Amino acid sequence: MLIIGLIGSLSSGKHLIADILHEQYDFVILEYKDFKKKKDHTAKECLSKVKETWPKNVVIVGIDSLKAMTEIRDNPQFFPIAIEGPLILRFQRQKHPIIHSLEMFVQLDDYLMFGLSSNEQYIENMLENLHLDSKDISPLNKCMDSCDLRLINDTNDRRNLEKKLADLLSVNSKDQQSTTTTKLLCPNWDQYFLMLAWITASQLV
Repeated sequence: MLIIGLIGSLSSGKHLIADILHEQYDFVILEYKDFKKKKDHTAKECLSKVKETWPKNVVIVGIDSLKAMTEIRDNPQFFPIAIEGPLILRFQRQKHPIIHSLEMFVQLDDYLMFGLSSNEQYIENMLENLHLDSKDISPLNKCMDSCDLRLINDTNDRRNLEKKLADLLSVNSKDQQSTTTTKLLCPNWDQYFLMLAWITASQLV
């Protein structure tokens, strides 16, 4: 079982990547925002849902809390991937009806990425319309810096993105628990038993 977390800037292509993982690799898609109702237990609720999907692979879309990422890392098979892309390309992709200009997009992007705001009232209105709570958000740059892998989505060509994702999933990733390397979608026996131990231990709590 592999758990991929997608952490990325505004309109970087997180949902498209999740769709590709679902369609081509049979991943189960979980939306991180769906677990935010449990403000102090978001990561715990998310991981509980992950356990229900065993042994299927899971992709968690839109993690935006450094605290939650730290807690989810308790799982030995969690691999967070930072998704980035050129600003102008991301603006062209965005479909939010309340974002009418590049300037508005940049202001919101700066806030989500770095916590910077030149117009607090505007940002609060934007967050409310996007159903986001500023208290639950960590600057995305901090979340992305802690990711194991990084994918630059600098294209609107889906086939190109599919190839990039396939290349990323086939890289050798060093297992934190041993000196062996393994391809992400082909865990070794050590990783398999670590996952079983994690699920069993969590059920005893």
